[in-house]
Amino acid sequence: QKCQEAVVLLTAIAAPSQSASEQEASVSQDPCAAAPVVGPCKGTFPRWYYDQNVGECKHFLYGGCQGNHNNFLQELDCVSECIQKSPAFRPASVAPPVTKQTEIASPKANQSQAVNPCAAAPVVGPCKGTFPRWYYDQNVGECKHFLYGGCQGNHNNFLQELDCVSECIQKSPAFRPASVAPPVTKQTEIASPKANQSQAVSDAPISKPFPVPLTLGLIITAVLLLMICRLICDKLYCTVFSPIKEYLLHESVFHFI
Repeated sequence: QKCQEAVVLLTAIAAPSQSASEQEASVSQDPCAAAPVVGPCKGTFPRWYYDQNVGECKHFLYGGCQGNHNNFLQELDCVSECIQKSPAFRPASVAPPVTKQTEIASPKANQSQAVNPCAAAPVVGPCKGTFPRWYYDQNVGECKHFLYGGCQGNHNNFLQELDCVSECIQKSPAFRPASVAPPVTKQTEIASPKANQSQAVSDAPISKPFPVPLTLGLIITAVLLLMICRLICDKLYCTVFSPIKEYLLHESVFHFI
């Protein structure tokens, strides 16, 4: 009887451990359920992992070795694998904290910001990183460059300028409120090169200078006409000086008389 009780006790103790191992096996089958692992190596490779706490993909720095499958090269791969698939594929348990991780937290979800990420002011955050990002500035209506600290940002935070332009400029202006965004907090801003804005052209007509060749041509023509008139005048009306110091009329004058 004592032997039977010992067998039952051992069976009861072994049952929870077996269920725990089954749970670990199920987690190993789902790369999105595991916590991201930086590993012992000292590299700094930008990677993405799925965070079950907030239900989104986040950025982190991978050391370069001994990682796990919750490690994606691009955010699109993480979204395709862990968000677009059926949620039933992932257990609802909360993922353990990241081990030995320097995390670049992506902006937290916010209902007002999710509706309009372009309306918020850019937030550098308390972390000390210097990650180049882009944000939409409502004051000037264009995307600008700034340095993101690496954590506790918002959705007005884009990896590329093209993403910012596509989200905040090419969409309908009705998507953005007309309110002026508050100033950036704790921000070292790198002003992006501004586009050549069209300047207002004066409506007053511009007086064109008179063409120089035409002016010279008119002057030369006038001088030639004056010279021709002078020659004709000399032939018709000029007097002839005689040796006896008398002034005689030209023969042509008698024809007129």
